[in-house]
Amino acid sequence: MGTYPADVMNPAPEIPDMYWALSASVQTYVWCKLVELGIDLVGISEFIDYPGMIPGVSLLDWETGAPNARYHALALLLRHFAEGDALAATTTGVFPDPRIHAQAFVTASGRRKLLLVNKTAAPVAVTVPDVGGGADFEQVGADGYRTTLADDTAVLEAFATSVVSY
Repeated sequence: MGTYPADVMNPAPEIPDMYWALSASVQTYVWCKLVELGIDLVGISEFIDYPGMIPGVSLLDWETGAPNARYHALALLLRHFAEGDALAATTTGVFPDPRIHAQAFVTASGRRKLLLVNKTAAPVAVTVPDVGGGADFEQVGADGYRTTLADDTAVLEAFATSVVSY
């Protein structure tokens, strides 16, 4: 699974960090939809590629070897979700918010986790009820970071992939 920038075979592409965040959010959204369908194995294409050979599907920067947002979003999924986790009913409010994809899970150990994907190029604030302060909040985007929620609100950066654990 991967995405392609507009100039897919350009031998000298200039791919902005925002592209990698968008690509990461797409791969996370598709992974989540496949999990909902009962698909238990998904491949993420191209560990590393290079200009002229579909560079937009790489998980690493071909010049520095540094992981990009696609890599970090995949690592986020592998750290937080595993076989035996169960899907839980999830909503983004009385009037569902089309900007956000949300899916709750109960892990095999009983811990609750909420996967959030910002489908837009703008930050979005999300209220996670019944969390209180101190829930773990990990986010991957163009400027990926990890933090703890101070209250029940998470601000998802543009095209961010996030997990709230509580």
